Amino acid sequence: MDDNIQRILDHFFIDISSVNKQPPTSPLFLEEMDLIHFDEYHLKKYKSEKCPVCSDLFQKDEEGTKLPCGHLYHYDCILPWLKQHNTCPMCRYELPTLDVKYEHKKIAEKEEKYANSKQNSINQNKIKKIMESDINSMYS
Repeated sequence: MDDNIQRILDHFFIDISSVNKQPPTSPLFLEEMDLIHFDEYHLKKYKSEKCPVCSDLFQKDEEGTKLPCGHLYHYDCILPWLKQHNTCPMCRYELPTLDVKYEHKKIAEKEEKYANSKQNSINQNKIKKIMESDINSMYS
Protein backbone atom coordinates (compact mmCIF):
# COMPACT_ATOMS: atom_id res chain seq x y z
CA MET A 1 0.00 0.00 0.00
CA ASP A 2 1.19 3.49 -0.80
CA ASP A 3 2.82 5.17 2.25
CA ASN A 4 0.68 8.30 1.88
CA ILE A 5 -2.53 6.28 1.88
CA GLN A 6 -1.33 4.32 4.90
CA ARG A 7 -0.55 7.55 6.78
CA ILE A 8 -4.00 8.94 5.99
CA LEU A 9 -5.66 5.72 7.15
CA ASP A 10 -3.57 5.65 10.32
CA HIS A 11 -4.49 9.26 11.08
CA PHE A 12 -8.18 8.56 10.39
CA PHE A 13 -8.29 5.56 12.73
CA ILE A 14 -6.49 7.46 15.49
CA ASP A 15 -9.00 10.30 15.22
CA ILE A 16 -11.99 7.93 15.18
CA SER A 17 -10.79 6.09 18.28
CA SER A 18 -10.65 9.29 20.31
CA VAL A 19 -13.98 10.78 19.20
CA ASN A 20 -16.16 9.52 22.05
CA LYS A 21 -13.46 8.57 24.50
CA GLN A 22 -14.31 9.51 28.03
CA PRO A 23 -11.75 10.95 30.40
CA PRO A 24 -10.97 9.39 33.77
CA THR A 25 -12.86 10.35 36.89
CA SER A 26 -11.31 13.18 38.88
CA PRO A 27 -8.65 11.88 41.31
CA LEU A 28 -10.12 14.18 43.97
CA PHE A 29 -13.52 12.52 43.54
CA LEU A 30 -11.87 9.09 43.85
CA GLU A 31 -10.13 10.15 47.07
CA GLU A 32 -13.36 11.55 48.51
CA MET A 33 -15.58 8.55 47.64
CA ASP A 34 -17.39 7.17 50.64
CA LEU A 35 -16.29 3.66 51.50
CA ILE A 36 -18.72 1.13 52.90
CA HIS A 37 -17.21 -1.40 55.28
CA PHE A 38 -19.49 -4.41 55.08
CA ASP A 39 -20.42 -5.22 58.64
CA GLU A 40 -23.60 -6.98 59.85
CA TYR A 41 -25.71 -3.85 59.30
CA HIS A 42 -24.58 -3.37 55.68
CA LEU A 43 -24.84 -7.08 54.90
CA LYS A 44 -28.49 -7.02 56.00
CA LYS A 45 -29.15 -3.79 54.11
CA TYR A 46 -27.58 -5.08 50.87
CA LYS A 47 -28.13 -8.83 51.41
CA SER A 48 -29.17 -9.67 47.85
CA GLU A 49 -26.95 -7.14 46.08
CA LYS A 50 -24.11 -8.30 43.88
CA CYS A 51 -21.19 -6.27 42.63
CA PRO A 52 -21.99 -5.66 38.93
CA VAL A 53 -18.31 -6.01 38.02
CA CYS A 54 -17.45 -9.38 39.59
CA SER A 55 -21.03 -10.66 40.21
CA ASP A 56 -20.16 -11.70 43.77
CA LEU A 57 -22.37 -10.99 46.76
CA PHE A 58 -20.88 -8.56 49.23
CA GLN A 59 -19.16 -10.36 52.11
CA LYS A 60 -18.35 -9.38 55.67
CA ASP A 61 -15.29 -7.10 56.05
CA GLU A 62 -15.13 -6.22 52.34
CA GLU A 63 -14.92 -2.60 51.18
CA GLY A 64 -17.51 -1.21 48.82
CA THR A 65 -18.60 2.14 47.48
CA LYS A 66 -21.88 3.57 46.26
CA LEU A 67 -21.73 5.98 43.33
CA PRO A 68 -24.00 9.06 43.29
CA CYS A 69 -26.37 7.21 40.94
CA GLY A 70 -26.93 4.59 43.65
CA HIS A 71 -25.05 1.66 42.12
CA LEU A 72 -22.98 -0.31 44.62
CA TYR A 73 -19.59 -1.89 43.83
CA HIS A 74 -16.66 -3.52 45.53
CA TYR A 75 -14.17 -0.69 45.85
CA ASP A 76 -11.38 -2.75 44.25
CA CYS A 77 -13.67 -3.72 41.35
CA ILE A 78 -14.84 -0.22 40.40
CA LEU A 79 -11.60 1.70 40.96
CA PRO A 80 -9.81 0.52 37.77
CA TRP A 81 -12.87 1.46 35.70
CA LEU A 82 -13.13 4.92 37.25
CA LYS A 83 -9.45 5.58 36.66
CA GLN A 84 -10.20 5.25 32.93
CA HIS A 85 -13.82 6.47 32.65
CA ASN A 86 -15.93 9.17 34.27
CA THR A 87 -19.18 7.22 34.22
CA CYS A 88 -20.95 4.51 36.14
CA PRO A 89 -20.57 1.32 34.05
CA MET A 90 -24.20 0.39 34.75
CA CYS A 91 -26.12 3.56 33.90
CA ARG A 92 -23.51 5.96 32.44
CA TYR A 93 -24.13 8.56 35.15
CA GLU A 94 -21.36 11.10 34.63
CA LEU A 95 -18.85 11.75 37.38
CA PRO A 96 -16.51 14.76 37.67
CA THR A 97 -13.37 14.87 35.57
CA LEU A 98 -10.39 17.20 35.29
CA ASP A 99 -10.45 17.10 31.48
CA VAL A 100 -11.19 20.74 30.57
CA LYS A 101 -11.83 20.02 26.87
CA TYR A 102 -14.35 17.33 27.75
CA GLU A 103 -16.14 19.59 30.25
CA HIS A 104 -16.30 22.45 27.71
CA LYS A 105 -17.71 20.05 25.12
CA LYS A 106 -20.40 18.91 27.58
CA ILE A 107 -21.34 22.51 28.36
CA ALA A 108 -21.52 23.39 24.66
CA GLU A 109 -23.74 20.36 23.99
CA LYS A 110 -26.10 21.33 26.82
CA GLU A 111 -26.24 24.93 25.58
CA GLU A 112 -27.00 23.76 22.05
CA LYS A 113 -29.71 21.40 23.30
CA TYR A 114 -31.23 24.23 25.35
CA ALA A 115 -31.09 26.64 22.41
CA ASN A 116 -32.74 24.06 20.15
CA SER A 117 -35.49 23.33 22.66
CA LYS A 118 -36.08 27.06 23.18
CA GLN A 119 -36.24 27.59 19.40
CA ASN A 120 -38.69 24.69 19.07
CA SER A 121 -40.84 26.25 21.78
CA ILE A 122 -40.78 29.61 19.96
CA ASN A 123 -41.68 27.89 16.68
CA GLN A 124 -44.56 26.02 18.34
CA ASN A 125 -45.90 29.28 19.77
CA LYS A 126 -45.71 30.92 16.33
CA ILE A 127 -47.57 28.00 14.76
CA LYS A 128 -50.20 28.13 17.51
CA LYS A 129 -50.73 31.89 16.95
CA ILE A 130 -50.99 31.42 13.18
CA MET A 131 -53.54 28.63 13.65
CA GLU A 132 -55.55 30.73 16.11
CA SER A 133 -55.46 33.64 13.68
CA ASP A 134 -56.62 31.39 10.83
CA ILE A 135 -59.45 29.98 12.95
CA ASN A 136 -60.52 33.46 14.06
CA SER A 137 -60.51 34.75 10.48
CA MET A 138 -62.69 31.82 9.39
CA TYR A 139 -65.39 32.81 11.89
CA SER A 140 -65.17 36.56 11.36
